[in-house]
Amino acid sequence: MAKIFCARSVSENVGEAEKLKEKTNPRTLRKVVIVIINVSVALLHFINFERYQGPWHVFVTGYLFDILLPFALYFLLCLPESTTFRLQWHWKVALIVGFGTCVELSQMAGFPIFGSTFDPLDILAYTGGAAIALAVDKLVLSRCFRFWRIQP
Repeated sequence: MAKIFCARSVSENVGEAEKLKEKTNPRTLRKVVIVIINVSVALLHFINFERYQGPWHVFVTGYLFDILLPFALYFLLCLPESTTFRLQWHWKVALIVGFGTCVELSQMAGFPIFGSTFDPLDILAYTGGAAIALAVDKLVLSRCFRFWRIQP
């Protein structure tokens, strides 16, 4: 009995291998995780938390997004792949907390940026969000996913 060979050329097989390699590329998988994190936080904005009446009402209506937005921003800062723009973890946290502090100080000075009410606890929430993101980055994602640690 004659064997039936695939009619594909070698270049077509190599092309498919490259596509598969791109799908499982650690950098691509890392981007997918970062996009999922940020889309999840973005989708939460569609829920009207101002009418929330459940447990921890003050926390959910006042501070939840002050924690989630810096959390998401931390992972956005993980996206750059070139070593020129890749920030070390302490610079990411400093940038996020510094930006949040500037926003709050501008509100205190009467310049409403991203809100109009100064609340010093917001700065603590920004710091907490960045710290939680750092912990998830270093203690969870890097241990759960082999692709998370990208070597320069």
